[in-house]
Amino acid sequence: MPDPEQADTNFKLACVWLSKRKFERAIAGFQKVLELQPDHLQAAVHLEYAQQQQSWFQSRANSSQSGSLLHENPDGKLNLIGQKALVAHRCGWNFAIHALRSLHNSQGVLLDGFLEDTFIWQERQLKQVREPYTQPWVGFLHNPPAMPTWFFYDNSPQALFSKDNWQQSLQSCVGLFTLSEYYAQWLRQRIDKPVSALIHPTEIPELQFDYDRFIANPSKKIIQLGWWLRKLVAIYQLPIARNNPLGYQKVKLNAAFAPNAKAQLERLVAKQIEVEQIILDPVFFENTQELTHVSNQEYDELLSQNIGFIYLYDASANNAIIECIARATPLLVNPLPPVVEYLGEDYPLYFNTLTEAVEKVMDIELIHKTHQYLKSCSTRQKLSAEYFIKNLQTSEVYQRIHL
Repeated sequence: MPDPEQADTNFKLACVWLSKRKFERAIAGFQKVLELQPDHLQAAVHLEYAQQQQSWFQSRANSSQSGSLLHENPDGKLNLIGQKALVAHRCGWNFAIHALRSLHNSQGVLLDGFLEDTFIWQERQLKQVREPYTQPWVGFLHNPPAMPTWFFYDNSPQALFSKDNWQQSLQSCVGLFTLSEYYAQWLRQRIDKPVSALIHPTEIPELQFDYDRFIANPSKKIIQLGWWLRKLVAIYQLPIARNNPLGYQKVKLNAAFAPNAKAQLERLVAKQIEVEQIILDPVFFENTQELTHVSNQEYDELLSQNIGFIYLYDASANNAIIECIARATPLLVNPLPPVVEYLGEDYPLYFNTLTEAVEKVMDIELIHKTHQYLKSCSTRQKLSAEYFIKNLQTSEVYQRIHL
């Protein structure tokens, strides 16, 4: 039988261990909570976060040892020792970094796969300024240039470029990689280094969007995917009421990216409402459900018979777009330049207003057309690890590396 009182006691104790970075004890504590109360959502979120943190600190502590786990390629040019592991992202950046292992050479140029992590997140977590790079290096930048000043702007490239250790590190930088030409062009105007744009890779899952299942689905959903640089309030604003012709229910899928994710998302929603002076219509608001912490299997099921939705402030590569291309899942999205790079000029479900988004998602034939479009989308053929490696090897930055 579930024991909520004992579960809460164990949860509080595990949180104390987590705050002290005693990860093994914290993980054991959260696991005990879930034994006592399997539906304890916060314990599940905290457990995942504690496991991520343990992995991160171990990867930093063992970075010199990790080279022994990488096979040497004498023809490779990149030293991949000590790469950041993003456990929270299922087939995200980990997939890309893992693909590059075949290019590892311990005598090669250092690769920093996540510069924002190195110069911003690690400093914040470890509470100390990072030493600048002094040996030749190359690296990936992820966060795009048009982040709202109220949306974690301290993670923006502008904030990064203002740091002394970044400016010092640039002196030994061979070149930078981005995941969109849009971002690469912005960087070339501001940094006197070569910049190469690559396509973010991912796997093509077995479970794909099924148009017939979508049509037969008695509870069709429009799902707002992800949170980073999204207009999070947009799903509430989307003018679709209950009892609409296709029976759509709107879903705000909340990411469990940290123990305090719920509070952070609520703060972002409140800030957007304040800054943009949004007044929510209760008729549309009440047709919006919130989901948190779905499993990978549940996520795949959702994307196999429902419609995705994101309204972006800015982007470079976007995981939701890549995942929908990989599954051929129709996605409502605004046509920012980096979005068009991935989806193409003729993508059927672009919208510029929420009213236009509703008009399109109510068109069953357009949904089918979009599904067919994504199945043959040119980017879909370029999502493989093999293409990513080849694209990097032929890039200007990689070609400039001389060992």
